[in-house]
Amino acid sequence: MFQLEKQFKSPRYLSSRSLSVLGNLLEFVIHNQMHMRWSSMSRDPTNNQPLARDPFDFDDKWNNPKYDYLGEFYSSYVNPIFWRLRGWVDDRIEDWYNAHEAKSTGNRANSI
Repeated sequence: MFQLEKQFKSPRYLSSRSLSVLGNLLEFVIHNQMHMRWSSMSRDPTNNQPLARDPFDFDDKWNNPKYDYLGEFYSSYVNPIFWRLRGWVDDRIEDWYNAHEAKSTGNRANSI
């Protein structure tokens, strides 16, 4: 992860990528993998027993904030790790902006 982070913070690297390329790389190289790396086992919020939620199960028990499994879209938003990861991604987008601004002030429209 250290080498990837170093690359995604490099102004030289960032200024050579379009925002769409950066977004795809962040999503598929780092973001999705980190969801699974830091996720614990999916558990039933009513009894804390291991249980994976069926994607079509919308029982009210799954709306409990204790169900914060990072491995699925339904629940990951209530997990504090999710927001740290999102903050890291947002910082890389800001780095991209600054790298492009430094490279050619006011001429980023061609890079998006």
